[in-house]
Amino acid sequence: MLSFLLLQETRIITGYLVTDGKTVCVHRATSMDDIECRGCVPRKFQYTVKFDDDRSFNVFCEKELEYIFPFNNGAYILFEGIGSFNIDGLRGRGIMEFGFNGDSSRWTRRTKGVK
Repeated sequence: MLSFLLLQETRIITGYLVTDGKTVCVHRATSMDDIECRGCVPRKFQYTVKFDDDRSFNVFCEKELEYIFPFNNGAYILFEGIGSFNIDGLRGRGIMEFGFNGDSSRWTRRTKGVK
């Protein structure tokens, strides 16, 4: 899932689920503004995603490792977290990717994630 602040009140959210040979698009997901983060991958976080076919999943994530990739002298920083997931009881491992503008005032529209 990707969330990108385009304008003050506009956000692009993308994502999809592929199952039984069909692709189902994300209809709604927890806002990145509601995930507690301080310019890196949070140690633990959760979110909910609902798809166009009315299926929804609760996703719980726990970071174990993190790799940092700065671009353009810190103007943008990409964080790759590796860890475990629990999606409505189904466990897995994977990557948690967060990217941040070097200007922390642009991370969220609310102050919850910026401290």
